[in-house]
Amino acid sequence: MAPMINPFDAGGYTLAEMTQAINILPNIYTRLGEMGLFRFEGITQRSVIIEQAEGVLNLLPTVPLGGPATVANRDTRSMRSFTVPWIPHDDVITPQDIQGVRGFGVADAADPLATVMERKLTRMRAKHAQTREYMEINALRGVVKDGAGTELYDYFDEFGLAQQSVDFVLGTGTTNVQAKCREVLRDIETELKGETMNGVLALVSPGFFDKLIGHAKVEDAYKYFSSTGAQPLREAGASRSPALCLRNTTQPSRSRPARPRRWFLRGKESPSRSAPWTPS
Repeated sequence: MAPMINPFDAGGYTLAEMTQAINILPNIYTRLGEMGLFRFEGITQRSVIIEQAEGVLNLLPTVPLGGPATVANRDTRSMRSFTVPWIPHDDVITPQDIQGVRGFGVADAADPLATVMERKLTRMRAKHAQTREYMEINALRGVVKDGAGTELYDYFDEFGLAQQSVDFVLGTGTTNVQAKCREVLRDIETELKGETMNGVLALVSPGFFDKLIGHAKVEDAYKYFSSTGAQPLREAGASRSPALCLRNTTQPSRSRPARPRRWFLRGKESPSRSAPWTPS
């Protein structure tokens, strides 16, 4: 690198040589974007309407030959309207961004206008991407929040649903962790209605994940597996519950995301479609 005036010398008469610059980048979280749980669909209006039809299935009784037949029930239909959030973000380039400002990592030149523009556009794009990631992770919790944390919609209230939660009680050493996992799976299977699934992916916090793998029952399962090759948490006997995968969500992703820590609790599989679940 070329020598430059030492900015730390009060007299300004000494030279120093600049080595490589260090650009500290913030964490970029892209876990949900990479999973593809949410599909993008453009619209031309400021609001959307969701129409819902709830069918009814009931068991049919027998009647005497020639007797009156049972009458089918009508489907219940409803409509809901949602205003699409508007999240604009602007930035500007002024003369003071370029004039008299030494370029980053350059000893004796200013940044070209194109470089400054690219830097600002890249940062703006990353802010929008992180805002979408934040809104998607909250959507899995059943709410819509903006970047300021303001709650825009609560899907449980909008659709008249009761949120279900399962307390794993991981602070108690005698808790039956396998039974808790089966309870989660069966709650999801019940609420699938006419849908199907073949597995459940649970995005959990680091604290929950650490308590889970540190629980006495889970540690015993690890020891049993290492000594016999069997996996008691994957063999649920007659249970037809699908797989439950708990994934730690704290690791940021850049161009190549770090491999997440995973914990699988698996019973015999039944055909189903994946459904996200967040533990209490």
